[in-house]
Amino acid sequence: MRSRCTSPKVDILQRGEDPVGDSDLMHIPIALRAGFGELGRHGSIIHPDLGPLFRLGTVVTDLPMTCDKPVDLGIAEFCDRCQACQKYCPADAIPTQRNPAAGVDPIGKVRYVLDTGRCFPYFARQHYCSICLAVCAYKHKEWARDLKGVETKLSPTTLLKDPPPTVDPSPPVRVHDYPRLDVLYNRTHPDR
Repeated sequence: MRSRCTSPKVDILQRGEDPVGDSDLMHIPIALRAGFGELGRHGSIIHPDLGPLFRLGTVVTDLPMTCDKPVDLGIAEFCDRCQACQKYCPADAIPTQRNPAAGVDPIGKVRYVLDTGRCFPYFARQHYCSICLAVCAYKHKEWARDLKGVETKLSPTTLLKDPPPTVDPSPPVRVHDYPRLDVLYNRTHPDR
């Protein structure tokens, strides 16, 4: 018997599927409901091991499966205290407070609402941004420190025993205790 196609991709295309990075599916809500991580202040999912740096994809199937549940790993509370993405956002698109009018995420936390009217135009003008992901403490787990600066957090539940990274003794006005970010802050906020 002869095969209908030469590769799975051809078969998918013959059935009318379009396997490209663009989709009508909203991957973040699907991943949150599946327990992949928690929603960060910057509007992206933060995975406890991968941080905010990964690409989501969704496979739609009618196969019977056991579904995971949303998880509460303490990431949302850490985002409430950290504020790095909000402080370094060159478009000032990341909120300082959660917005009760936006509802709650799958684990019941009131959502932050990214100002897409500021974020997307800036992203388009610059042809790239993602500074919020670059400064996320979960990208730089060695930087995720408690508010007293005493312990370095690898995750909300895992602590390093080594001393925290050193901090520039003369940081700019709005910089917090994340090392090496003063250069990025000055580059993204030249008027402050």
